[in-house]
Amino acid sequence: MSRMSFLMASYERRSTCSHL
Repeated sequence: MSRMSFLMASYERRSTCSHL
């Protein structure tokens, strides 16, 4: 797994959590 991929996933997950 690439670090960028992990960062992107983390950012997306955080955005979803904030949206909820």
